[in-house]
Amino acid sequence: MKLTYFLPLVLGAGLIAGCKSTSSTAGSSAKSASTEVAKSVSTLDTAALVAAFQNADTETVKVVQEVVASVSKKDWSGASAKLQSLRRIPGLTGAQADSVKALLASLSSK
Repeated sequence: MKLTYFLPLVLGAGLIAGCKSTSSTAGSSAKSASTEVAKSVSTLDTAALVAAFQNADTETVKVVQEVVASVSKKDWSGASAKLQSLRRIPGLTGAQADSVKALLASLSSK
């Protein structure tokens, strides 16, 4: 008879403990996911842009450096304007055009 009173109590405690650990795991994974999103939004990767234009002429490299400086200062409109000017340069390689397009897309979310 004592076991019938004790068994629901143990099962209830196990259920509550199991639910609590699952929700805290989900909460921590949601927090880590939101932290990753915040990091990716706050920093833009300009390495692909710099690498794509490393062999370009000096004027073009200067514009790329201005884009990187604008991004580091979080001057999104300045970076976007410079990227637009880069995009209009005739004879861009595929890698250069893709890196400009990718960074412009990242900036549009700012």
